[in-house]
Amino acid sequence: MLYSDIQIITVSIRKLHHTKMEMLVTTIATIASSVTEGTVTEFRSQVLWALVVGVILAFILGFAMGANDVANAFGTSVGSGVIDLKWAYILATIFETLGALLVGYNVTDTMRRGVVDVKLFDHQPKVLFLGQLAILGGCSAWLLIATFAHLPVSTTHSITGATVGFGLVAMGGKGIHWMKIVSIIASWFVSPVLSGLVSSILYIIVDFSVLRRSNPFLSGLIALPIFYWFCIAFNVFAVSYQGSKLLHLSSVPLWLSITTSCVIATICAIAIHFIVVPYLKKSVEKQVNGHKERDIKCGIKREKSTAVTSISKVQELDEVISTSGIIQDIAVLSSSSDSGRNGTSLTHQTTFDVNDHDYQTASPQRDSTDIRIEQRGATVVDVSHHSLSRKEDSAVSLNMKSAIKALKRFTRWFLPARNRTPDDKTLKVFSSIQVFTACFAGFAHGANDVSDLYAYGR
Repeated sequence: MLYSDIQIITVSIRKLHHTKMEMLVTTIATIASSVTEGTVTEFRSQVLWALVVGVILAFILGFAMGANDVANAFGTSVGSGVIDLKWAYILATIFETLGALLVGYNVTDTMRRGVVDVKLFDHQPKVLFLGQLAILGGCSAWLLIATFAHLPVSTTHSITGATVGFGLVAMGGKGIHWMKIVSIIASWFVSPVLSGLVSSILYIIVDFSVLRRSNPFLSGLIALPIFYWFCIAFNVFAVSYQGSKLLHLSSVPLWLSITTSCVIATICAIAIHFIVVPYLKKSVEKQVNGHKERDIKCGIKREKSTAVTSISKVQELDEVISTSGIIQDIAVLSSSSDSGRNGTSLTHQTTFDVNDHDYQTASPQRDSTDIRIEQRGATVVDVSHHSLSRKEDSAVSLNMKSAIKALKRFTRWFLPARNRTPDDKTLKVFSSIQVFTACFAGFAHGANDVSDLYAYGR
């Protein structure tokens, strides 16, 4: 009986001990939460004005970015007349937002934590908050000034410089991740080189596969789904692989991202081949044929209106040519008679300057075997090829000359011809993919530069 009483007392003590511990933990949590809530409430009341100003500056910075940087994505499409400004604004709004939401999380996190160590400001939250406000204000002012001065500038450059300036003022440089700054600056120099290289390769591919064909319009229609496939696959892979953590895309494995990208791109390419290409072919042929008929009608009217003027110009030209021919014969006869009297040969250079009504014969020049005729201020010179070739042979060997000629021929063959007449139908075909690539350029811009803005508003 005594043993059972001892067990009952022991269990009661344990229950009392657990109850007291639970009460103690609950009390501590309540006190901590009240202190935290009070601190946060006090902090918010002190910096509420700065929060409002920060939101306003964020909108101003977004406005300045839209006025300056968006032109980089859609400037070529608008400048070439493929789309008008209204559609450029609509497409830019959609794809810039999608890029910031789907891909821009990593860039936002890099700009928010990668440039300056925010842990150093754990005990100085007001300094960090006001520093972010200063960054937004400085970038907004600079982008607006550059926009009004018609200067295309980079938002990433501006924000990175402002962040480094804030870190130097606040912490003296000890809180700045300098290696991250070096990588960001290196990307500023690598990006133009890579962009130029990729664009050159793409243009060469288009030139050989489409523009140099006997029927570039048909070749362009065949290649159009292929170009769409690569563009869609690349962008889907960029979204799915190491994507936004908020959308749970950062944990997607590599094989799944590649498979998803290829499947989606293949479906879109098939739809473009069977739906878009036939419609585009009919539409382009109809537009081009309509333009040709209108040009023919306008050309007939122009020919009728300018027939009399052309006839009069031809008559005047015939009179000038006949007159110049008479003067040339007289000059040759006179020079031959002079040479006969002097006992010299007829191998000299005679100059004729033929203007509308004034004619002048130059005196013969000695030690020359060429004939120079100046007509209306233009001089045609016939240079002796034998003497020139002898000089070149003495300086350069024949093997070197043949290698240089072969290299020149290859360069002329490889590079696009400057005097090539563009095909109107082919240009219409590539207008659609130009708008498509401009949309994804806006998508990439939203993923990069717009995310810089969000980084300092978080």
